[in-house]
Amino acid sequence: MADVIILIFFVILAAFLRARRDSPRQILNRPEENYYQNYAAQRNKVAEAEKRIARNDRITALEQARDYLKPYTDIFGSLTLLNTQVRVVLNAAEKSVFCMSRIPNENGTQRYFTAKNFVSSNNIDAYWNILCRNFNEKTTYQQVLESCAQVSVIKLSVIEDPKIKAETPPLPDINSCSEAEISNLPGINVIMAKKIINFRNTKRPFLSAQDLFEIMNIPAHFAQQLENLICVNKVDMEEYKKKNKKSKGKRIIDF
Repeated sequence: MADVIILIFFVILAAFLRARRDSPRQILNRPEENYYQNYAAQRNKVAEAEKRIARNDRITALEQARDYLKPYTDIFGSLTLLNTQVRVVLNAAEKSVFCMSRIPNENGTQRYFTAKNFVSSNNIDAYWNILCRNFNEKTTYQQVLESCAQVSVIKLSVIEDPKIKAETPPLPDINSCSEAEISNLPGINVIMAKKIINFRNTKRPFLSAQDLFEIMNIPAHFAQQLENLICVNKVDMEEYKKKNKKSKGKRIIDF
């Protein structure tokens, strides 16, 4: 009797399992069991999350380096960092970083290097973000070079080309340059530029950079930057008096 009961149990179990068995087509039509569809959807979600994180990281990095960034249109496009000592360019198309010293060597040449062969775009983007966060007025060519050398994914080549001549554009003379030239200097806005021009035109020329800083109450950290970016040439006082004699009697606006 027990054997019959066991046999009946296994027959019922077999019938139940046969009823539960689906064809391959039925399995593929089940969304919860479609492995490939679920995997693709999950990968898309991860990719979107990575894009959001990368965008937020880049925006934060560029915000920290805003005082040294040249104008740009795309946060993931080609970007340039610039101070008085070094110029660093991210070439988004070639996935490379170009760096040139703005301080010439004794023989009048300039040092530069190009870092290429990043393993992936993520590595170069991460490096650029770190560079932006640490970039300031005191960042030197050597510091950028060393930071590149420490990144293992970069194949570094350093070149010193004697054909590249030193870039030595004339410094703006604070006693003669235009309002636009003055307002482009760090720490000097349009209103301050107007005050500087108004002072030199109505009272006297500036005697030195320090004279400018004291009269205009320019903060010390900006004064330190401006010291190497401007010049103050001597003015012929006879010519100055003749030039400003015509302006006497005109209305002066004090900004």
